[in-house]
Amino acid sequence: PQHLYRRHLFQPDEPYKNSRGVKMGSWFMKYELSEYENIKVELLMDGKTIEIDKKRDVEFIVSLLRDSKYINELCDGINTHKIIIDDEVYYLKESCKEIQKGKKQAKISDEDLNSLLKIINDYDNVK
Repeated sequence: PQHLYRRHLFQPDEPYKNSRGVKMGSWFMKYELSEYENIKVELLMDGKTIEIDKKRDVEFIVSLLRDSKYINELCDGINTHKIIIDDEVYYLKESCKEIQKGKKQAKISDEDLNSLLKIINDYDNVK
């Protein structure tokens, strides 16, 4: 049985989503995060743009926006931030705790929202 289990585990046609570890591995191969030196974030309420350039912050934002599941209908919230990565436009709606991409939205956790806002505020206060 152990032998069968191992063979099953390493089958190449296994869907990635079964294992977070494998998914993260394929994700990192697919998107070299280091190619993003900076990300511009438009603060739509203040009419200004900030540039996120610390590697750790850039990686957090890229992976949050890329990994979120855009399956929800749009909420009534106001777009508070606009972020563009690879010509893909994302809008953060703070009040709904959701990120919009195209005509769909992804719910994000309080923790992720707070981390994102903290990064943005840190840069906003520096400049």
